[in-house]
Amino acid sequence: RKSENCINTMIRKKTIAALRPEIPSIERLIGMTDVEKFQNDVIRPILKYQHDVIVGYAVSKAVDRNSKFPNLIAIEKERYLDKVTLKDSKIKQALNGMVIGLMTLEEMNKYLAIESEYNRRINTMIRKRIVSTF
Repeated sequence: RKSENCINTMIRKKTIAALRPEIPSIERLIGMTDVEKFQNDVIRPILKYQHDVIVGYAVSKAVDRNSKFPNLIAIEKERYLDKVTLKDSKIKQALNGMVIGLMTLEEMNKYLAIESEYNRRINTMIRKRIVSTF
């Protein structure tokens, strides 16, 4: 049983790594903090991979809360989406889950060590991604 779990963990780790897109524009600077490295090596690729799902979810929730959302002009959509993703804790948790769910066990343990810092970064990056689509 234990060896089967180990094999499944290795397969999952390789599968997750294979899903993540390369982001050549990310600079790998000497002296980067561990938090910055984790953000660039783990969070950003997951966000890029999950982009369509994240934006689709946020827009769906915005429409649920405001049926006039599709008729708003772009700047109003940006403001509304920013407000929804900033203020609604259920939406923030769901969006964070879309990122955490694509971490390996080791990455999740690093994330949990300073969860509030990573959540702040994840939420900021998600809001920027969502708002930039309009």
